Amino acid sequence: MDKLSPSKRITLSAMTVALNVLALYGASNLPAGRIACFFMSAVFICVLTSEGLYINALLTFAASSLAALLIVPNKTAIVPYIALLGHFMIFKQFVSLKIEDKVISFALRIIYCNVFTAAAVAVAIYILKLDIEALLPKLPLYLLVLIGETGFIALDFLSSLAQNIYIGRIRRSLIGNQK
Repeated sequence: MDKLSPSKRITLSAMTVALNVLALYGASNLPAGRIACFFMSAVFICVLTSEGLYINALLTFAASSLAALLIVPNKTAIVPYIALLGHFMIFKQFVSLKIEDKVISFALRIIYCNVFTAAAVAVAIYILKLDIEALLPKLPLYLLVLIGETGFIALDFLSSLAQNIYIGRIRRSLIGNQK
């Protein structure tokens, strides 16, 4: 991608922070559409990664997390973003660029999702002392794992689709023609 001016970098980063916090607020307060709001909070980061602005994406993730912690009343609604969704898009784009083999790249992205989900569950159980069994539906563990893996695959596929839509349809209107 063409090099963006510093003002466009700052503008894109600020816009991404605002949209992420808005999506997280929606995930916290809307009775329906929670998963869509979480997905959008992850996808907004792809605007920065699509432009190759990985440092901006990391700073935006940190700023979005902190702002959401200050603004969103239901702090538990921010956990999926902080635990996985906010940084997954950064990792996904980075791995996709660095590893040419699509199967290995996909496998690494799914492993990444599993590791950070497991870490979040471990933090919830051992540090925050939450009763995870009370929060999860009464399903066998293998079925919960299968649902989780399906969700990770859907996240990967849909985020690629959203990124292609941004690059193909939205980028030119948002960024303009770069020379």
